[in-house]
Amino acid sequence: EGGVGPDQRDHSALQCFAWMAIWALAREATPHLPELHCARTASFALPPAVTDLMQAEGIELGDADDKIFARSNSKQEDGTVGILTGGVIDRAAYYRH
Repeated sequence: EGGVGPDQRDHSALQCFAWMAIWALAREATPHLPELHCARTASFALPPAVTDLMQAEGIELGDADDKIFARSNSKQEDGTVGILTGGVIDRAAYYRH
């Protein structure tokens, strides 16, 4: 699940990141009981124009990206990271790393 949160150095700015969660069967202490494993991606700062639009209009990141970058449904395609890296890293690759 992708998300945004305040930048720790500049609280008026937003950072983008994602969380992944996986249920897996335990192997050791409690076999056959599922364990929750979570991981977070790296974070990157959002451009001020995107942050400002999200905060002013109360809209989601994907909708702000579409307006700022004249795109359509970018959150289902390469995502913010794809837009900002010019396609060098897409949303799927960002989650894998």
